[in-house]
Amino acid sequence: MEKVRLGDIELTATQVLRLSLRATTPRHKTEKQFSVADHIIEEPEALRVSCKLFKDSREYEELLKLYNSKQPVRFTSELYDIEEVVVEEFEVSPAGLNTYDAEITVKAIRRAELKTKPVTFVDPATGVEVETGKESKGGDTALTPKPISYEDKPTEADGTNWAERAINWLRRRLGI
Repeated sequence: MEKVRLGDIELTATQVLRLSLRATTPRHKTEKQFSVADHIIEEPEALRVSCKLFKDSREYEELLKLYNSKQPVRFTSELYDIEEVVVEEFEVSPAGLNTYDAEITVKAIRRAELKTKPVTFVDPATGVEVETGKESKGGDTALTPKPISYEDKPTEADGTNWAERAINWLRRRLGI
């Protein structure tokens, strides 16, 4: 038996099993139908903890609350120290007069990080160097639109249809 900690809850574990530590190699078919594996994706670690819960303690209620919260917590034991895990599965069965057997499956999570980086390139039409934006801490990729001037838009003239107004506006712009 060993002491394990799942967030603020300390439990007496009868067994801690590593369920999985694996990596996936995505395969992509080429034109000649050969499979190409060009990178490896490490899957999050999963552990199964078997423990005894006592009826007069609040461990069951605390574990149920943790499971329902869906919040990541730290898992520590003699062999493992994982920064962020979530309770994926929580099974309880009676084991005697004052105890329950509990099976808890926890899985490590990884948080995605999004960053915006400025990119500088030469505009092929103008030959001017252009920068795409400023570096942000993440998620801030929207740019404020530039104001549009409507000073030289076609004006309305009485008694003319839209085509005549457009032609007259075009003539004024071209100086005809």
